[in-house]
This record gives sequence, C-alpha cells and structure tokens, in this order.
Amino acid sequence: MALPTLVRTWQFAPNNLLASTGTAVGDSRQTLRAIKDMMSGSGIGTWTDSSGGAITPTGSWTVIASSNSVTTSIGTDLWAADSNLVFNSAGSAHSWIVLQQTAIAPLFQVKIDLLDSTDVRLSMTVSHTGFGVANGGADGSTTVSPTALSSSFTLNDTNWGGSAAAGSKRVHVMRSIDGKATRILIGRNGHITACWQFELASTSLTGWTVPYIARAGDAINTAAPVTDAPTIATIAGTTVTVSADTNGTFSGYMVAEGDNSAINRLIVQTQIAANSIGGEYPMCPIGFNSAGAAGGHVGRYGTIVDMWYGLTALATATTYPATGTLKQFMQAGCLIFPWNQSTPSFT
Repeated sequence: MALPTLVRTWQFAPNNLLASTGTAVGDSRQTLRAIKDMMSGSGIGTWTDSSGGAITPTGSWTVIASSNSVTTSIGTDLWAADSNLVFNSAGSAHSWIVLQQTAIAPLFQVKIDLLDSTDVRLSMTVSHTGFGVANGGADGSTTVSPTALSSSFTLNDTNWGGSAAAGSKRVHVMRSIDGKATRILIGRNGHITACWQFELASTSLTGWTVPYIARAGDAINTAAPVTDAPTIATIAGTTVTVSADTNGTFSGYMVAEGDNSAINRLIVQTQIAANSIGGEYPMCPIGFNSAGAAGGHVGRYGTIVDMWYGLTALATATTYPATGTLKQFMQAGCLIFPWNQSTPSFT
C-alpha cells in the first residue's frame, strides 16, 4: 500500500527538551512560554522541513493582546519571561494572552487564560470573530481576560498537559508553511500528555463558512504518565472538538472507519496487528462529524487533512514506513502525523 500523499507542506520544531526548573509551577511557566514562542516565531530549538533540513519557519501566529498580571497591553507580548506567567483564581490578578492566525480566518484567535490557582489547569478559548472591544467584545484587565462576540472553550479550567510534579518535558510543534494548521504535542515519561490543534478542515460544504477545527481537551497532568492523551474514547466518542458556522459555534467528533464488532469501535481499536496480506498497519483518515449536541448541527462536515488514526496497540513514537525513506510519519497516542525523519522522543 502506498503512503498517503500530503495535502499541506509541513515544517517542524521537534523534540524540544525542557529541562525541569526544579518546581512544578516553574516548569508550567517554562512550557507555556516555549509553546507561545514557537507559535509566534522561531522560539526554541531548530525548525526543519520534512527531510530534516534547517529552515526559517513561516506562517507564524501574532500576539494580539496579553497580560502579565501587573499590566495589560494591546499588540505587545508581555510574556517575555517565565515569571510573567502568573496563575491565579477568578477575581485575582493573573496572566493571559491572545494569539491570532489569519490564515485560518481573518480574526481567528486563541486565548490562553491562566485562570486557576494551580498551574496544571487553565482555560483556552477560540474565536473566529476576535477578542476585545475592537471586535465587538470587551478588552481584558489584569483580573479578567478579554471576551469575544462568538467563542468556544477548548479547555475550561482543566488540565492542559502540564505536570503536578516537577520534571522535564518534550514539546513538538508542527505548522503548515501557509499557517493554516498548527499542532502542538506535549510529552513526558515516554507518553503524550496533550495534543493541541488549530487548523482549517477540508470541506465541500458551502455553508461551513469558517471551517476551523480546534481541540486541546483530554490532557493529563500525572507526573509520570503510563498512558497517552488524547484517546479515541474522547476525541471520537465525545464532542471535545469545536468549530463554527453562520449559525454559531458547535462541537463535534473526530470520526473514522469502524466495524460492527462492538459499539462505537474504530478498526484501529479492534485490529491489534498488521494486516495478514501485506504486513501493513492502517492509517485511517479522520472526518469531522456533529451529532446535533449544540445548535442543531448534524452530519459529516469535512475531513482533517494530514492526520490519521493509528492502531492503539502501537506505542507512542512509532514511525512509518519500515523500509525506504524512514520516519516520514510518527504516531503519538492514537494519532499519526507527518514527520521530519528525526527520531521522536517523549521523554
């Protein structure tokens, strides 16, 4: 079976090791700022193309507004140092940041709000109408983050992939050169603890005017995880993925090919080995489907390109193919991604 043909051209900032600062909160601050830096510019590490050659990345995000808990700014990145990231509970001074990716939609923005007294939880909100007064919402303060006319939580005061104890982490960032897709993996102890994705779906529906896909849920915060997140049970079986159309925001499922051996089972769950003819493992394309849970949206909306479900029996950091040009694809948890031919690590 031939390998899939990629729809987008990808660039990678892989295997970034973040050594522990010695405290859990210090590690959380370091990790989130590193992710912000890699979204909005080069950040840490080296960016490469799909062959592993060093490049200057394109399609970066822009910081629209931010707070370091002492002051706020429109258009300035106040997360300049780890200490600028302050977690705190509702009503108290805390940090937040808004990043924009115009390649997804003219005002597509992601707000990361450190609104919790513990550093393993935060809120993340996406909007295709933009945050702040200039876009019909409200500007933020040191105690309240900005609002938008239309928005959806991808994380609502819950785990984001940090750790309850101090320890090193690995961060991998993948972004298409046109900025239409960004995927972020956080890992430790050999497992993926979070997958964030913000991207355009492929669709032929004329009514899906803002066909974005946003997801960051199902993260885990255990210090030494022995399982991966996300899981098929959550991203295919619960509505943790969000989008919007002219009727408003809605949520849906990341679906794929299944069988009738059990209720709500994908073949990558029921098949536990390579196929018996060619000795190959499946790479199942992923669709986006809404079941009408929010706003009456029902049906298959489109597909998520250059991402596949892989056999759940295989370990994180498995690469494909086994012969020829190696490590063109990499599996993290239940998901398979394009890769840059390096050896992936989640430790």
